[in-house]
Amino acid sequence: MRKRGFDLSVIIVVYNQPKSLKLILRALFAQNFSGSYEIIVTDDGSLPELFYTCQEEFSKSLIPIKYVWQPHHHFRAAAARNNGIRISEGRIILFLDG
Repeated sequence: MRKRGFDLSVIIVVYNQPKSLKLILRALFAQNFSGSYEIIVTDDGSLPELFYTCQEEFSKSLIPIKYVWQPHHHFRAAAARNNGIRISEGRIILFLDG
């Protein structure tokens, strides 16, 4: 069984939505949650600009953030969520869509 190092894993599924992702990240950073959590951004094949425009948000976060990308082959949000689950370390998983 895999070690669960966080109370919560927040998995955000995105596709070419840098503005939405920035807003979601800022909202998560402002939360008053007493437990430990990580943020996992699962990208369903966005252009590289999504990562580059959010890189500043990623780097200034005190909350651990993981980013996983998959090639775009039409709408595959379920596969993107599964990618996030695979790398998650939280006991509880919360899904958000971009």
